[in-house]
Amino acid sequence: MNEKRNDKKRWTEKEIGSQVGKNIVVTGTGGLGYEAAISLAGAGATVIIAGRNVDKGKSAVQSIKNKYPHAKIDFQRIDLADLSSIENFGKVLASKIKKLDICLLYTSRCV
Repeated sequence: MNEKRNDKKRWTEKEIGSQVGKNIVVTGTGGLGYEAAISLAGAGATVIIAGRNVDKGKSAVQSIKNKYPHAKIDFQRIDLADLSSIENFGKVLASKIKKLDICLLYTSRCV
C-alpha cells in the first residue's frame, strides 16, 4: 500500500492558482496555519492571520512580508475560548473586508 502512495504525485503550493481578490482568514500563527498563510499570500490573496498570541502573530506577518514584500497580510487577535474575543474579531473583520472567501481553521488549542 505504501508503494502505491509513493507513486502518486504530491501536491505543492506551486499548484495554487491566483488568489488575487480573495479574502482569506487563517487561524494559527504556526504550523499548518502559518504555512497556508505563506502560500496564499504568495498567490496574491489578502490574508488575515488570526490567533491568540499577538507577538507570534506579528512575527508571522513580518516573516511573510519578508518573503513576499507586496503581500496583503495582517494579524488579528482572537481567542476561540472567549466569546467576547470572537465577537470583537467579527466586528474588526467586517470593518476590514466586504466579503470572506475562505476560512481555514488550523487551531491546535482552544483552551
